[in-house]
Amino acid sequence: MVRRRERTLRWGTAVLRRLPRVTPEKADHWLNDLLDNLQYVSSLSHTAQTIGWSFLSWFCFWGFFYLVLLALGDRIPAADRLPISIGALALSPPSAATQPGLFHGSVIIPLTAVGFDRNILTAYAILLHAIEMFWIILLAIVGLWWTGVSLTAVNRKP
Repeated sequence: MVRRRERTLRWGTAVLRRLPRVTPEKADHWLNDLLDNLQYVSSLSHTAQTIGWSFLSWFCFWGFFYLVLLALGDRIPAADRLPISIGALALSPPSAATQPGLFHGSVIIPLTAVGFDRNILTAYAILLHAIEMFWIILLAIVGLWWTGVSLTAVNRKP
């Protein structure tokens, strides 16, 4: 796609123009942005670097899941900690942290189905969710402050 930019733009613009409310200018702009961003990972070294950084961030996120599990103490056997933390990370969608029922269910139900204790998983899901929400809210407030946007401005109706 990136190496055959003109061909991709011609084909992509023709396809995107068929969508409602998409003008040729919008289609061309979107495709140019996409190709500009894909240009970076079109080389093998940049792709490897991107995968490496992605692995590092997911490894840190798994570490967070594991450390929260350790906070529950000795109620969880040492042999169960790794599969529970990896399972919770793999089974809870990244967007589920802001949706309490979905987050808890995605951690508790499948891991209970494979034999882990429901009560421990419930405590783990609640604690994990509470800590995630704390950081999400704190980072949102810091982000608003950093950009100079007030909570009043965010809550205003358009």
